Amino acid sequence: MSEKLESAILADTFGALYASLLGTSNVTTYIESSSGIEAGGKTGLTSVFVAIFLLLTLVFAPFIKCVPIAAISPILIMVGASMIEGASKINFKDLVIAIPSFFIIVMMPLGYSISTGIQFGFITYILVCLASKRAKEVSPIIYTFAILFILQYIFNAIM
Repeated sequence: MSEKLESAILADTFGALYASLLGTSNVTTYIESSSGIEAGGKTGLTSVFVAIFLLLTLVFAPFIKCVPIAAISPILIMVGASMIEGASKINFKDLVIAIPSFFIIVMMPLGYSISTGIQFGFITYILVCLASKRAKEVSPIIYTFAILFILQYIFNAIM
């Protein structure tokens, strides 16, 4: 994994952790960062402009509510189709990669959350690495977050 990618994912992870501690949804998502970079954003100002434009959309929110859900469905299908394109690059011959990837893809729609899919991916990645005796390949931070995700599910079950 490249150093830039690792630092982006790490920053994203801490953003998600602190957001969950405050009781909010994720404040950052790596895919949003990468789409900004792919669109040509090179600095932190990209995020600032996205935030400004999102604030401007609040003015139009009442008009957007007038659009029926049926009109939005084709757009969501196109977004889903473009997102699934990345699945073709998964190495399905390596079960340590394939099984967690499968759980990520399946748990996102079943859990109604991208975060849920990613959490299940972390947890199953650890389990598959342990089962295949490749546990030393896993970063300690991945173990830490997998444990935190498991504790979150236990806490949510109790409460």
